This record gives sequence, C-alpha cells and structure tokens, in this order.
Amino acid sequence: MTEDNASGAVADESLWQTVREVLGNFTLTYWCGDDDERLFLTDHLCQKGATDTSTGSSELDILCDDIVSAIEHRAASKSK
Repeated sequence: MTEDNASGAVADESLWQTVREVLGNFTLTYWCGDDDERLFLTDHLCQKGATDTSTGSSELDILCDDIVSAIEHRAASKSK
C-alpha cells in the first residue's frame, strides 16, 4: 500500500488488503493459457516476457491504491 499523493493520507489498510485479495484471486474469463485454464489478472498484468509475476503484482498494487483512494474520496465527499 502506498501513500495517496493527492491528500497525503494513507489508505485504509484493511480495505486495501480486501481489494488486493479479491483482485489477486481474480481469474479472467476470456484470457486462458494453452490448456484453457483461466489466467489470473496478475498474470495478464505482467511485463511482456517476464519470467515471474512480480511486475504484475506491482501493477496490481498500484491498481489497489487507486481503487481504495477513489472509494475513500467518494466516501469523504458524501460525508460533507
């Protein structure tokens, strides 16, 4: 989890972890391997030619940061 650049606030860790777990376990319906096994979103987000999922995992972390930031921003604007 990273710091929200706009407000300087750190996103809610439990929300971030929940979003990360959901996206980390998500398999793509129309993106399959050679054996027709559905691939994880993390696999699809990997840098072309990558030999592991570290780049995909980094992309997923950034996506989680943005999702949680948007949720928190919306919640804050509704509470005003």
